[in-house]
Amino acid sequence: MKTGTAIDYDQVLVDDRFNTAYDKVIIPYDHIDTTVKLHKQFTEEYESSTMHIVPFQDEGIILDYNHSSDMPGRIVQWERISDDMLAMTCSVMSPNNEYPAITLYEGTGFPVVGHKVEVPTFWFKFKLSTRMISDLQAYIASEEPKHVIENILTPNVQRDVLNKCIYENKFELGCVGIAMFVFWYASRSPERIEHDASKDSHRSKREIKDIKNHHGKINRKVPLVKKVYTLTCTKSDLAKIKRTAPDHMVHVRGHYRRYKNGKTVYINPFTKYNDKPDTHSKTYVV
Repeated sequence: MKTGTAIDYDQVLVDDRFNTAYDKVIIPYDHIDTTVKLHKQFTEEYESSTMHIVPFQDEGIILDYNHSSDMPGRIVQWERISDDMLAMTCSVMSPNNEYPAITLYEGTGFPVVGHKVEVPTFWFKFKLSTRMISDLQAYIASEEPKHVIENILTPNVQRDVLNKCIYENKFELGCVGIAMFVFWYASRSPERIEHDASKDSHRSKREIKDIKNHHGKINRKVPLVKKVYTLTCTKSDLAKIKRTAPDHMVHVRGHYRRYKNGKTVYINPFTKYNDKPDTHSKTYVV
């Protein structure tokens, strides 16, 4: 498990970790009730099937206003670095506009000295075919002097910070979930990902270069216009996209599951809806 270097807290440095040259997808707060219902519906379908979801474009930033209309509760940036791999950078805030945080205590005497650290951003790779997260890293920040925090943040303490701030709250899974939801919704109801041309802006040469070199050089054209999309969920979509039970047995492939205590176990392949006919299984002749 890797982490970034602890530094004096600076919001500008946090913001710079997101590539502002990317297109934006806004999930507005005034649609939050419908969005939550649709997201729950999507999650049930996503977790109980092997459907393969692909991004509707190669890079972008999702601003999820799940707490208020003033500040996004989640920011999820994705970039396609291969056909099957995404690089994702995320930031999560509580309803009180606070980043995930923990207080570290040092010494055994009285009074005990506490030092607050927080995780404003974290990033990782996500493989679309296996749904596996790898190479998770984080930026651990504090408002206290740099030398004080660096002495406390040993490798073991860094792991504890990530476990308490990220893994136990499943923030990394939540960020993947909201990204997959946007991609799924864009494929099911592309008209709901509305392009707001009034907020478009032209990319500078520097921004185009940033996109091409952000995670290694990419050999493709980058559009000159930076677009803004809005996810407009409607109640009618609940009925239109409503998931119904399949009319056949479903084969669920083996996968890994991580629990709150950090333990990871492998779930063997199994079948669902065993009372339905097995019409979709495949026989391979070797």
